[in-house]
Amino acid sequence: KEGASDLLNVAIIPRARLNPYNKIDAELLTRRPDIKVAEYRVRSNSALIGSSMAELYPSFSLFGNIGFNTNNAAGSWVSGSDSLGVAVGPAFSWNIFQYDRIKNQIRLQDAVFEESLVNYNKSVLSAVSEVSNALDGYIYTQKQQVEINKAVDATVRAFNISVVQYNDGLVSYQRLLTTVEKLTSTQDRYATINGTLSLQTIALYKALGGGWQISKGKSYLSEETVARMKETVDWDKYLDANMTRLPEGIQ
Repeated sequence: KEGASDLLNVAIIPRARLNPYNKIDAELLTRRPDIKVAEYRVRSNSALIGSSMAELYPSFSLFGNIGFNTNNAAGSWVSGSDSLGVAVGPAFSWNIFQYDRIKNQIRLQDAVFEESLVNYNKSVLSAVSEVSNALDGYIYTQKQQVEINKAVDATVRAFNISVVQYNDGLVSYQRLLTTVEKLTSTQDRYATINGTLSLQTIALYKALGGGWQISKGKSYLSEETVARMKETVDWDKYLDANMTRLPEGIQ
């Protein structure tokens, strides 16, 4: 079949290239969609408090309109006999007799704001917990992988020894089958550990919000963006040829 040869070059279990001891920028957590939603909800509720408090104070406004007063039929040209009407004046309003209602509304908005703030903190703590669990899971699974790899090597040596002994007539065929069974069981556990290691990497990527990649050594601006920026501003040395080097003093 077409593409069958390509499938033979693909590993069944992808291997993750991850160093769990690298520092993780805490700002990655703020990019998570659930934390962004919680943050915007806090901002919105905070703004609603100010909007409710504004009703405690008087408001002033100016209004005005201008137009023609005419008796001409619809669609006719405006004649010189039509009068020009202009209305201009200030407006004043103050809910002085509804203070209790407004204050209760402010208290309600403040309670909603505090609730959203608690939910935001809860979302951040949950995200930190997910990242920590994913990192710990990856580290411990990686240690298990090292030990299981040693066990696989030991069972392979035992199998080779059993084959030599069986060929020399020193052990029975049942003994040889026993070593094969142990070898197969150990290799299955090793394959399971490899799969778990990849799943832990996926869990970490998901906990950090996803949608990002390591940008070190890669272009941080597209060619279209660079061309547009250079059309209006002389960036001089601040934009290198490959867009991979940040200016001095910027980390």
